[in-house]
Amino acid sequence: MTETVAAWELSRMAGCGNPDSEDSNGARWLLRVASDLPDLLKSDYPEDDIAEYADGAVPVMTHNRWEVFTDLCAYEEDISDFGADYPEGGMTAQAGVALYMIADRLLRTLLTEAAE
Repeated sequence: MTETVAAWELSRMAGCGNPDSEDSNGARWLLRVASDLPDLLKSDYPEDDIAEYADGAVPVMTHNRWEVFTDLCAYEEDISDFGADYPEGGMTAQAGVALYMIADRLLRTLLTEAAE
């Protein structure tokens, strides 16, 4: 399914901003997150494994993390439920939390649609 879905459609499913283009960092990231769906569907407990996949999707490299963050307007995310106090990682860690939330929502939406 995800091979034919445009990045802007994935952004709608994830509830985040539209990427600047189909080839932007945010667009490529959304497509990579969505590409985990087949593996997730093979799991005995896919709902329980979403957190692991979402966490693994967050870019590790600082520059890439911020490119994806800005491309998808992740600054609109309310990360207060996860606690916004990250003394070790500061704002970069908070950006990671926002991207985690986007990946989690996208995978949950894709999983739900796959089940229907």
